[in-house]
Order: sequence, then structure tokens, then C-alpha cells
Amino acid sequence: MAAVSRGTGSNMASPPPRIVDPENVGALINRIMVRHQLKPQDIRRKDRAQVVHGRGEFLCNFCINSWESFYSWIQVDLIEQRIQYRWKMKCKHCCVNPRHIGVEPTFDLEETEKLIEKAIYHYKGERFPKGSGYRGSRIPHPNVLCEKCLWGQTQCWLAIQR
Repeated sequence: MAAVSRGTGSNMASPPPRIVDPENVGALINRIMVRHQLKPQDIRRKDRAQVVHGRGEFLCNFCINSWESFYSWIQVDLIEQRIQYRWKMKCKHCCVNPRHIGVEPTFDLEETEKLIEKAIYHYKGERFPKGSGYRGSRIPHPNVLCEKCLWGQTQCWLAIQR
């Protein structure tokens, strides 16, 4: 049965699929690991957590500001098959508010798949294939707004494994 769209009658394309619960990506991680002939029980415990970056989207929980950063970082646990941690960024407008502790990035489904692929390539000690072009700017963000940059003490984009 086809889904019927109700409302404005607009034929606009749907937005890309979102992952509602960023930690609930086990089936996706499992599917990609199977493609790479990996099983959770085969993962070395000391290498289970892989840190990768990609294009994340942020929405401030204090104002209406939204932004994206190519340097949005997550830690993928290949044994538990989940996103274990997402590093936060602060809004450039609200960063002076002492209650603003930063917001976690969200990723569309395509970007989440790329991040999981990157984590698996890192685990296997292989380079992630080039050619998966990103839209948007790769200009680094202000490091004082980034948790991965230790709120201004380092520059996370310099730590990228080449």
C-alpha cells in the first residue's frame, strides 16, 4: 500500500533520512561489518573503539542557530555496535552562557554509513578510499567552541590520521 501525503499538497522531496537515536545504529553497523567479513566477537578488545570524523549538523538548544562542521567527531564501538560518544560543539552566539555545555552532532543516514565505514577501515589498518566528496566548507571551526579541541587548547583537525 502506497503512503499518502496529506497537508499542503506539495510535491517537494523528503529530507534525507535521519537517525532518531544516534546510539541505536546496531543493525547498520552490523550490516557494514558483515560486508567487511567482520563479526563483533572477532574484534580485538583493545581496538574496539574507533574515533572518526565527518560532516555533522548541530542545532543550538538555546537559540535558533544551526550549523554544520566537517570536523564532527564520534567514537564507534565495533563490539557493542553503537556510537559510544559524540563530541559536542558550542553555538557561537550562546557560548558565553555558562549553562550552554554544547550540543551533540547529528548525522544523516548516508554520513553515518561513511563514518562506520571509516571506523572499520581504521580498525583494519587501511586507508579510507578517497573520492567520497563532501559538500560544504572544510574550513576549521573556532577551536574554543569544540569539545574535541578541548575548548580551545588544541586543534582537532590537525589530529586527523592521514
